Amino acid sequence: MKFNIYSDAVTYWEALTDGVTALDPKRIALSGGSSADILDHIDQEGVRFFQVDERYVSGDDADSNHKLLNGKLTGDQTDFVPYDTSLSIGESVQDYENKLEMDEEGYLFDLLILGVGPDGHVASLMPVESRPEGTDQIITFSENGLIGHAQTTAFAVLDRLTLTYEAIEKSKKIMVLLWGEKKQGIVDVMQEGGDLPVHQILQMEQSSVWYWA
Repeated sequence: MKFNIYSDAVTYWEALTDGVTALDPKRIALSGGSSADILDHIDQEGVRFFQVDERYVSGDDADSNHKLLNGKLTGDQTDFVPYDTSLSIGESVQDYENKLEMDEEGYLFDLLILGVGPDGHVASLMPVESRPEGTDQIITFSENGLIGHAQTTAFAVLDRLTLTYEAIEKSKKIMVLLWGEKKQGIVDVMQEGGDLPVHQILQMEQSSVWYWA
C-alpha cells in the first residue's frame, strides 16, 4: 500500500495528473463527491467513463452522481456508462452488470477512482454503523456478483447501487483520493488499519492513496 501525501493542492494535482497520464487509461470508473474533481485535471479524450456507484434517484436529481459527472465530462456522452435508475433497483443492478466487459487480462477498468467518507465507506459499501440495523452490506447482488444494491441511514438517500469488492478488484489500478484537514482523521484510521470498507480496498495490491492537507 502506497500513501502519496502532499502539503499543497498544486503539487498534489500535478503529481496525480502525471500519475494518471502515465497509466494512459482507456476505461475509468468514477465515484461521486469531491473525487470527481479528477475530471477537471485529466485529459478525457479517448476515455470511456463508468460509474462506481449511484444513489437511487433520477439522473437529473441534485443528489445524482450521474448529474455530477455529466457536468464535468467534456466529450461525447456515449463514452459515459451510467446506472439506469429509471429501472427498478433489481433491474438496474443487473442492467449495469450487463454493460460491463472484461478485457483479455480479466480487468473491467484500467483505472478506478474512489473517495472515502468520514465513516470509512467507499463507493456505496457502508460500514455496519452506517446501514439500517440488521442490513447486510449488499442486499441484492447481480447475477455475477459485480453490482449490488446497498442501503445507508447515514446520508440523504437510503438506496444505493454500487460496484462490489469483486468488481473493484478487477481494476488494473485503484486511486483513493482525499484532501483537506477534515480528512486527516480518516487518513490516520486508514494508516492504522482496521476492518472498514476502505481497509478492504487498501488490501488490494493495485491500490494507492493520494492525500493533501
